[in-house]
Amino acid sequence: MKKKSKIHKSGKSSLTRRQSGVLHKRMNTLKAKRAQNTLLSSEAKYRDIVENSSIIILDMDTSGNVTFMNKFSLDFFGYKSREITGKNVIGTIVPAVDAAGENLKALMRGLLGAPDKYHVNENENMRKNGERVWIAWRNQGVYDKSGRLTGLHCFGIDRTGQKRAEEELKQYRDKLEELVQLRTAELENSNSALLSEIKGHEETENELLENQEKFRVLSEQSVVGFLVIQENLIRYINNGFSVLSGYRPDELYLMP
Repeated sequence: MKKKSKIHKSGKSSLTRRQSGVLHKRMNTLKAKRAQNTLLSSEAKYRDIVENSSIIILDMDTSGNVTFMNKFSLDFFGYKSREITGKNVIGTIVPAVDAAGENLKALMRGLLGAPDKYHVNENENMRKNGERVWIAWRNQGVYDKSGRLTGLHCFGIDRTGQKRAEEELKQYRDKLEELVQLRTAELENSNSALLSEIKGHEETENELLENQEKFRVLSEQSVVGFLVIQENLIRYINNGFSVLSGYRPDELYLMP
């Protein structure tokens, strides 16, 4: 009887360990499924945010080939996902050379080689129809566990409107400055001409005064009578005329 009881106890203990192991395994499986569901839910939420975002979001590999574009990016640049995925950004959304002549191929080489140095940059891009647009970019390198660069996340905001407004304002300022310089030159020329005219009048007036003084000296020394009348009034009488007329100069000046 004791032997049977021992076997019975031993069997009961073995069954309990087996049940415990199964339960532990099931709990781990349940935790793993919950974690997986949470991850899938987070990924779904992330994809929803990315797809419905109103900013440009794109991923590319270390060669510059597009691996992902959100809906806003596709609509903005005018591509279908199948048209742009796998294509290099140069020649599709990035021109080789911008309107100012900057080599954007070199810019992209620098970005793909060291994205952290180009965390923030702004450059000219282009749509599928060839229209040029300006994008302010924030770039983030993607690295594996060993620290090797595997790709880039790029986030962009369209600044075309602001850029055109800035360019128009610059052109307006340049034109205004040009007009100011032109007007300043005109005023300087006018002032120079006026100064020359004033100088000419002064020279003429000085010459006239010199001539008047010469005439006065000569007439005073002359025995010939000189009488100057302007507007029916006697303006000048020399001594010669006074002697010839028999009147003093003050008497002659009072005559009507």
